[in-house]
Amino acid sequence: MAVFFRRTAAALLDGTSAAAVLRKLGGAGTTPSARDLDPVRVHAGGANPIGLVAGGLWDFSVRRPLTLARLVPEAAMLPWRLRRATATRRSGGNAAEAVEDGGDAAQTTPIPGAAPFTAPRTRFNATITPHRAVRGTSLDLTEMKEVKNAFGVTVNDVFLTVVGGGLRRYLRFHDDFPEKPLVAVVPVSTRGDEGTQGNNRVTVLFASLGTDIQDPLERLRAVARRTRRGKRRARGGMRPGLIQDVATLAPSGALSLVMRLYGDLHLADLHPVVHNLSVSNFPGPRKTPDFLGARVTHMYPLGPLMHGSGLSVTAMSLGDRLDVGINACEHLVPDPGLIATGLRESMDRLLELTRETAAGAGDAGATVSTPPGSTTTEEG
Repeated sequence: MAVFFRRTAAALLDGTSAAAVLRKLGGAGTTPSARDLDPVRVHAGGANPIGLVAGGLWDFSVRRPLTLARLVPEAAMLPWRLRRATATRRSGGNAAEAVEDGGDAAQTTPIPGAAPFTAPRTRFNATITPHRAVRGTSLDLTEMKEVKNAFGVTVNDVFLTVVGGGLRRYLRFHDDFPEKPLVAVVPVSTRGDEGTQGNNRVTVLFASLGTDIQDPLERLRAVARRTRRGKRRARGGMRPGLIQDVATLAPSGALSLVMRLYGDLHLADLHPVVHNLSVSNFPGPRKTPDFLGARVTHMYPLGPLMHGSGLSVTAMSLGDRLDVGINACEHLVPDPGLIATGLRESMDRLLELTRETAAGAGDAGATVSTPPGSTTTEEG
């Protein structure tokens, strides 16, 4: 039974933090080890009042003013920095980009640069309502790794390609297919660079999903090339701690009022689309967890929605599966099940073409490759 409250408290975790929490909770119901109990015996209830007061004064009088002085100009320059970090070079062309990323310019379909406020407007890019439509589906992680290994890309590249194919099918079904490719905002964890702090450590990457490319294999190559270059440039975009600083310093009442006015006035329908949707993929527990003796079979993560972007597709690995959670505004996307079906069909088609290409290359004694402009691999 689910209980809903009019006022709720919300928590937002990045993928790495969520996976760490799940690993801890996966041991619920087991006998705690002595190592787990020792810190509780030593530290629980042992707060020093003088230390608490001194820490509060330092935070209020020193840390917060310094953070605010850094945050104001940084937030003002953020749109320009994001556009600069994701902009396509005006000189050198696609051939230079392909050579930089180790590709062949003659066999690489160019894909437009992805930047804020350059996304096409679709049916799910409008002011959202409080109502949600959710759906979960699963993809075979072994099959995704087969595609990954065949073309030397990452699982995330394969996932972005599958999402692009699924949304291509969905928008064509609704006769709302734009000529320009969809742009997704993809959270990128920086925890490996910044250490293992308990707070969220993410920056964002604006990635083109290549929905304007019919050939799934060409789309995969294009997406992989752009995300490789985008990840390198994303480090020059949003600082990993920016979201944390905003959440800490922004007055909750004023921020809530601004967002309410933004939604009530439907401002998201007036300015150019920032991005079409959010897409995230992060590793979950390697072993299937148990909770109080019950085996967890699936976990469907749900990403956040915002005005102007009423759809998110989030995936988390669990064993040999990739569980995908689709979260949408019910009034903009009332049929998320159709997107889930499109994702599975897109993955099946990509795997089929990968095996056909590998078999053809094996018969010819050559490496896996697909000529550009192929008409036998078109999708949707």
